[in-house]
Amino acid sequence: MILSGRKGFAVLDSHKDWRFEKGPLVQNLKVRFYAGVPLISPNMDKTQGSEENASPIGTLCIVDFGPRTEFSTEDRKRLVYLSEYARREIEKWFARKMAHKMENLTASHETWTHGLKTIATSPITINGEGDNGESEVLGDDDAGRQLAVATLPGRSSLFRRLSSYHSLSSLPAGGSVHRGASGQSVGKTVPGLFEGVDASMTPKMRKVFNLATTLIGETLDLSMVFLTAVVPSENGGAKTLILSGYNTPEPAPVIDGALCLRALRAPQGGLLYQNPTAQEAEEAGLQPRSPGAAPCASAMLLAVGSEASSRSSGGFVLSAYTPDRLRVFGPEDVLFMTKFAHELARYTSKIRL
Repeated sequence: MILSGRKGFAVLDSHKDWRFEKGPLVQNLKVRFYAGVPLISPNMDKTQGSEENASPIGTLCIVDFGPRTEFSTEDRKRLVYLSEYARREIEKWFARKMAHKMENLTASHETWTHGLKTIATSPITINGEGDNGESEVLGDDDAGRQLAVATLPGRSSLFRRLSSYHSLSSLPAGGSVHRGASGQSVGKTVPGLFEGVDASMTPKMRKVFNLATTLIGETLDLSMVFLTAVVPSENGGAKTLILSGYNTPEPAPVIDGALCLRALRAPQGGLLYQNPTAQEAEEAGLQPRSPGAAPCASAMLLAVGSEASSRSSGGFVLSAYTPDRLRVFGPEDVLFMTKFAHELARYTSKIRL
């Protein structure tokens, strides 16, 4: 029926139509008359291009248990009108749903900005030496405000923005933020992250990382979120270290190093897996390895920081997982997490791998 165009079609007597006589409507429900028209996908940004590319997402139909002798042109027009009315209602429902989601994203960014201020002013000392220069970064909340503004457009421009972000690969690449470890005193040797986590990460960094993964997980309703460090190993593989996690199972999972390196080096800035098959997930190393980890149906992995060309020695990956097979990551989800990845680079750039 959806191949018949927007006009739809009618079957006056299903017993006389080879397309319907063996179908479930006739066999199970004893339907004799059928008339239906396609339900067309909503045109959220109201552009001519979107209207031309609209596709059927369902049908609006009427049935009867007795045959009919006619279904007039006026009857067909009424049915088409009702389908268009239903389409408008779907548009309104989706707009309300998206507006509510954007309110949640806005609230999450406000919490992020407030959290950074709280962490910046917290009286944490490091080996009796104060903040070791860390408060200079944490106290700058301009980036937090920029994050919120850049991520959350007004409703009038929201759908135009979303329609231009169909996949992770189409997201604009951010500028290079990683500059290598900084803020270290001259002549002082600092061990790498994989040599000593406590010496490489300050308490305030941990708080920032935990705040970010928790906000992402709760706001986007995800099962797990991790900020992971990854470096190539001598045997050609890679080793990983989870720096922060939301809803981390016990024991802590092992994130596939090869997967993190692929996300880190992807020219588009990361990888997006939408409900892959079990074989695809196994081949990609998508499932975090832990007895307590929920099965992963979809996942998003984003590089934190610098351009792909400068990530050959390793870096940091922000990953999110969901077990819901019906969940589809929308462009707003990808954009939301991408902005967090760019913001977290201000802190990971201070860590020596």
